[in-house]
Amino acid sequence: MRWINLFGILVLILTGISGCMAEESSNSSDLISSTLKIRDELSVQLNIIDNAAASVSLRLRDSESDEEAVRELLSDLCETNDAVVFSALVSPDGTIRHISPQSYTPLLNTSLPYPVPVDLYLQPALTDPILYEMPPVLSQIIPSGRDLLWPVRLREGPAVLVIHLNDKNLVSDVIDDAGVLPEVFWVVMDAEGMIIGTSDMDEVLNVPPEDVLTEFPTFRDVKLLMLSVWSGYTSYDVWGTAGTVRTGSWSSVRFYNQVYRILLAGKIS
Repeated sequence: MRWINLFGILVLILTGISGCMAEESSNSSDLISSTLKIRDELSVQLNIIDNAAASVSLRLRDSESDEEAVRELLSDLCETNDAVVFSALVSPDGTIRHISPQSYTPLLNTSLPYPVPVDLYLQPALTDPILYEMPPVLSQIIPSGRDLLWPVRLREGPAVLVIHLNDKNLVSDVIDDAGVLPEVFWVVMDAEGMIIGTSDMDEVLNVPPEDVLTEFPTFRDVKLLMLSVWSGYTSYDVWGTAGTVRTGSWSSVRFYNQVYRILLAGKIS
């Protein structure tokens, strides 16, 4: 029955669009341009990190017997983007053998907080959000984030290059660099609908209960549509406000097994 529900959402949102078109501001084209700009820049930054990981994975084979050389390669990888928290070389059983920066050396010889995917060696993969824990004697906090896992082939056998990525910071930096105006509402979520970053979490959470039907679409409906359609343009009511309507556009970026979905929305009433 899900296709029926989706069809209903599509009809509802299209109805909302037709009812609001006369009120849409001349900024609609700016929203679309900004959405595409953010999508492209996010893709660029992810690919920069990915290319650096590919380079390091190829160069590690010649450096595996030199601890200082391995540490330098991992350190260079950390400089690729401010969102890279640390990088590590990990054995197939999930044990961290090398890590950079040096402040994370207490994680050496500890295990990854998840099993290494069995199909990792077919292609790189991005994990769900991961939280590492430092030894209890240390007060250092490691930001939650996703691990980009890159397969590495060393002389001694397979290994894994792990790049711990704070994608919330990555997304926020891309939004800031794009010069999005403060009054523009934005949301970036992953393929499962988990919110990675937003300009207003209260507005994201302010949606009608699942068992409440509304005359016009709300962000709850837009979120479902974003998960089903790669890109689009729509209008919706902001639930719990006195007739506030937003109009906005969204698009998506695929990065290996993950998808980042980006929505920018302005206020038209």
